[in-house]
Amino acid sequence: MSIKDLGNGKYYVRVYNPYGGPEFRKTVKGDRAARKAEADAIMKFERGSVTDPGAGKVLFRDYALRVIDSRDLAPSTRLHYLRDCKRLLFPVWGDRAMRSLLHTDAEALTTAVRKSAAGAGASNALILARSIMRSAMLDGIIERNPFAGLRLGQRKPAPKAPPEWADIRSAVEQATRSDYQDATNLIIAVLAGTGVRAGEIGGIDAVADVDYLRGSLTVRRQLRWMSEKEALEAGLGSGGYFFSPPKTEAGEDRVVPLAGWVVDAIARLAGMRGEPVALPWKSPEGALTAPVDTLLPLYQPSALSTRVADASRRVGARFSPHDLRHRYATELEQRGVPLRTVQCVIGHAPVGVTMSVYVHVTPESLVLARQVVADAWADAASPTAGQALAQ
Repeated sequence: MSIKDLGNGKYYVRVYNPYGGPEFRKTVKGDRAARKAEADAIMKFERGSVTDPGAGKVLFRDYALRVIDSRDLAPSTRLHYLRDCKRLLFPVWGDRAMRSLLHTDAEALTTAVRKSAAGAGASNALILARSIMRSAMLDGIIERNPFAGLRLGQRKPAPKAPPEWADIRSAVEQATRSDYQDATNLIIAVLAGTGVRAGEIGGIDAVADVDYLRGSLTVRRQLRWMSEKEALEAGLGSGGYFFSPPKTEAGEDRVVPLAGWVVDAIARLAGMRGEPVALPWKSPEGALTAPVDTLLPLYQPSALSTRVADASRRVGARFSPHDLRHRYATELEQRGVPLRTVQCVIGHAPVGVTMSVYVHVTPESLVLARQVVADAWADAASPTAGQALAQ
């Protein structure tokens, strides 16, 4: 540590880093400012919060791509991140040095992004930018996240009410009585009766994952699809269908209890496909492993949503695969299934130490969840309704 008088009221402050990193060097005016700079540098070294001035010269574009490459992301998530960067973030910040980005720059970026995109698209891009700057702060490139104190989220609209069981059952039965014989009705039944995500239903192996006697489903993976163009944009080997783990770690290898009518729907789906559809287990990088059976026809996620929406409109309703997941979770909660059990069967991570460590899912609560779905389906029956799953 040293303070050197340069004359004309200027002082050169130099503080060695005791931990082997870059040392602190700065020229200031006045003896008092020099002693303060020295003390601040020592404190930053002790706290590990000192930044590397050289690293701060890296451009936001280069650092953002480095951060995205370092993260273990699903292919579709990686694609969304890259698109948000190229379309919304890079035009404003791409050529800026990381250390030059201030709070006012974050405000300007927020304004520009919200003019270019609306709703969740803008919020997601800004949250990504804030996450990138947080990584830069932890890497010692910047001292403070310029997004600190900024509200990035949009005001959320009132939550949409989940579809009624009567509409769900009518959609299942109406599709069976019509010429709409593409298994959409049975897919609706499985989605509503299990609460699984649209991608997860595509990853069900009708033999290995379903216990027909005990009435349970084990969710192990989800089916994903990317076009060749999207795969190329995301820097992957090839497009097409591939399996990946469920969306969250809490959703992997979870056991979902099945009511009798859901078991029937799954059995009918398995019987309708004829020969098992063997889908290669392909990693996003293009490597192939052993083929695995999939329960459903190979629908792209958007196509599945369209089919479900079409079936619902036939009975005067409008719902998506995710709306059916909401209906399932809402039904369990409203009929007294413990929250920890609801979180477990739909694949949500519990919040807090108490819920994650001390509160366990009991066999009795899983039986209750199965009975709730069975009762909801029975209550939705109309005297003249066709018995879709009994045919």
